Amino acid sequence: VIKSYSLSHIEPYINMQMLLGHHLGVKGKIAKLLAEKDEKAWKVKEMVDQLLADANANNWITPRALYQFFPAQSDGNKIYIYDP
Repeated sequence: VIKSYSLSHIEPYINMQMLLGHHLGVKGKIAKLLAEKDEKAWKVKEMVDQLLADANANNWITPRALYQFFPAQSDGNKIYIYDP
């Protein structure tokens, strides 16, 4: 378990299409809507950006990560992952 990540470290990896489009209800391709200056997409994006800035400034979110290694093997374009 990694407990030393900051929110600003993981922010670039946030999938805005999934966050804005799927979870917050903005319909369509988010990048295209933002490029076309779609009002709803921009409002939601600005709200998310402000929430992330506030969360970062006030330490509201403490990101953590968990990883584990598994024995694996490749065979051409296939990957076999085995139970440790």
